[in-house]
Amino acid sequence: FFRGGHRAKSVLCPAMLSSILLLVVLAAPSGAFLASNVPIGTPAPHLSSHCTFAGRVGSGLGGASSMRMVASAEELASFRNDATADIKKMVEDGRVAGLKQDLMMLSDEAKRGLKSPEDSELRSKIMNIVEELEGINPTPNPLGSSDINGEWTLRWTTSRSIIGAGKPFFLRPDSKRPILQRIDVRTLTAMNVDPRKFLWKKYENSVNAELKPLSDSKVAVQFVRFNLFNEKISIKAPERAKGELDTTFLCESLRISRGDRGNVFVLTKE
Repeated sequence: FFRGGHRAKSVLCPAMLSSILLLVVLAAPSGAFLASNVPIGTPAPHLSSHCTFAGRVGSGLGGASSMRMVASAEELASFRNDATADIKKMVEDGRVAGLKQDLMMLSDEAKRGLKSPEDSELRSKIMNIVEELEGINPTPNPLGSSDINGEWTLRWTTSRSIIGAGKPFFLRPDSKRPILQRIDVRTLTAMNVDPRKFLWKKYENSVNAELKPLSDSKVAVQFVRFNLFNEKISIKAPERAKGELDTTFLCESLRISRGDRGNVFVLTKE
């Protein structure tokens, strides 16, 4: 580093030293660090099962003039394995974050699915990301996770009926308000909320449902009541109003589910 035309004095800070030690440990064979008291040329098989690292540090470590670390080969191997696992997790987390960001951008472009009809390039791009995320689902038991509870916003779906595809705009959900799904696996209940608008009048239609677990990720859905015009009208749902929903990806902010009729749902939660 340069400042004011003069080179700044380099100071070895603890964080830099830790990074150096980590790199040395990861690069070293599991059999050993050379101890300062082992003669040069001593064959590796004759080394002790404990190995020693000695290093000299400057005043940047609060005046300490030397440091010594002693660890067994097993401890070094364990440390290296833990560090490798941490690095792999960081890489995987970064991959998931990138896929989620791409999925949200494409979902917004698709207008919840209205602009991504079957066989379109946009739908193909979205489905590729969906399938990639499903392959690295971090929650293999969604129904046992508290992340599934709460209010979810529908960002994209292949279900034409839910988004009102092919219908006049005044019979579609209000594009400026979210389509919501509220889930509580503790009570095995759910509610879908469909925002509507006619002329200047805004209202909501909703449906209450009961859930029955079929596996760690799948539930049977039995719709109970249809509520219209902000629940001013409530109609008992017929027995045939039922389906299934399988959660194929779940984290704290994103859920992907598939229905028994082949439809895909992408939802987010704040």
